[in-house]
Amino acid sequence: MRPRTRSAQRVRTGGLLPLQPQKLRETAYEHFIATLRANMRAAGALRIDHVMGLRRMFWIPAGAEPVSGAYVKYPCEDLLGILALESQRNRCVVIGEDLGTVPEGFRERMAESGALSYRVFYFEQKGDRFNSPAEYPELALACASTHDLPTLKGFWEGRDLALRKQLGLYPARRSARRRGTEIASATACCCFERWRRRASFPHR
Repeated sequence: MRPRTRSAQRVRTGGLLPLQPQKLRETAYEHFIATLRANMRAAGALRIDHVMGLRRMFWIPAGAEPVSGAYVKYPCEDLLGILALESQRNRCVVIGEDLGTVPEGFRERMAESGALSYRVFYFEQKGDRFNSPAEYPELALACASTHDLPTLKGFWEGRDLALRKQLGLYPARRSARRRGTEIASATACCCFERWRRRASFPHR
């Protein structure tokens, strides 16, 4: 289960039963290891959705409202160790989708283990400006959008805002003002980066 975030104001449920931490230990992580091997066997890179689930997962009892949910802790160090070992054995890069509500220190621990962070352009901001490429972590996979976010063109044209207004998900006026600021910042960031590249490489 995912708590709500700035991009998703409603709690999202996966519809799947979570693994029980005590059972993972009792079975020597057999199911977790088998899942990694099955996916890494034929892949050069593996993206783990909502990788914070290695440390904690938000459980909601069947049929209950999200307010009845709670975080359940997982044996993070054991799971990260297994993930690193299987990554080496299978020669497979690991990318952890670390978006949303990230526990303090988790990204740093993930970097220590050698896993790549997952950075989406829309979320890489400081105040009202977008981060330049140089400000992204070295161990990160960067992308413009994801499967559950608007396309870059849709973001630029505000189509997602119109849809959210139609569905009653966001206060439309506040979102429109924020989007105008975001687009201006993104444009400035892109222009600066083009200028920096031209300044860095002499014309031949």
